[in-house]
Amino acid sequence: MPEGWLNLGDADASMEAADGSQPAKKRVAVGQSNAEDNETRLNHMILSIQTAQKQGMLEAIAWWTVMCPNYLVQPALNTTKEYAKKTKGVAGHKFGSPHVQLWRTFIFTLIANVKELPEVKKEMDILADHLKQFEEAGPLNGHKYCRQARAKELRDPEK
Repeated sequence: MPEGWLNLGDADASMEAADGSQPAKKRVAVGQSNAEDNETRLNHMILSIQTAQKQGMLEAIAWWTVMCPNYLVQPALNTTKEYAKKTKGVAGHKFGSPHVQLWRTFIFTLIANVKELPEVKKEMDILADHLKQFEEAGPLNGHKYCRQARAKELRDPEK
């Protein structure tokens, strides 16, 4: 064994022939039959589907999912479209992330449409304080209050 290398045990010895003159023959991999190949692909697909299902369950645990009327979600969706137009191909813009913009628009719309209801006055005051701090932080620091926010329309826009 060359000096300075650690002993690899059996792995090091397997590379030498019995007399130490030449390396031992390496094993040649044999291709799988079609049945084995098909079974491997099927197992891979099954595992991929199971992983996607588990990810969906975990996302439901980790995210708040809120169903709102379309009139509360639509302004936020319009904001993300406007954000995409203004930032496309622009490096170093000062708009922050689209999640920050979406969240601000959603909270603003929610407060504007629901603040007059007496049964949610306390909650709307809390959201108004949150929005004030959020806006004071600015779009580049808004991620401290909301890292991610996503919105999408329901399949039935009448709901």
